Amino acid sequence: MPLVGAAALVTAVLWGSPAGATQFAPTAPSLTAPAPGLALKAAITQELTSMSLPGCALTYAEHAGAQVTCLKAAPRTSTAAQQAAPAATAGICYYQNGPYGSAAMYNGWRACVTGQGDGYVPPSLNDQASAWVSGCTDGVWFSNQPWTDPAWNFPSYSTGNFPWGAVGNDTLSSFHLNRAC
Repeated sequence: MPLVGAAALVTAVLWGSPAGATQFAPTAPSLTAPAPGLALKAAITQELTSMSLPGCALTYAEHAGAQVTCLKAAPRTSTAAQQAAPAATAGICYYQNGPYGSAAMYNGWRACVTGQGDGYVPPSLNDQASAWVSGCTDGVWFSNQPWTDPAWNFPSYSTGNFPWGAVGNDTLSSFHLNRAC
């Protein structure tokens, strides 16, 4: 089942396109139907992989199927390191609307992050997330600054809705990713 409705996409990635590069936002399969282990893992990986531009640290699109634009290039290291870098895969996505997998979820923005360590929800999206998905990484959601309460752990290759533990609906402000995907 294809994505339904509009979804804005913001993706922070380790490697990607220079600022100003564009592509079209992919349409990913719906994850609403329960799938056995490997099938669910593959569907989550496909969704997260589809959300990055090479050489780009931050991308944006109005909705699924819309043009994705690189808003911020990834930091430059050495030329050799960039050439050797594998394609980045988003580790998490969080969504303005929920519940996860519903048509309503795709009627709002979607933010995706690739990398490892602490991160912040962009100010314009702060305190608005209602659903989430994680890929190869586990980590921690925070309602305030990283490593402050309220906070709650999330497992790898999983989906959920806020409230998630102590992190309430429309309160997500920061996160920690334990590994890069």
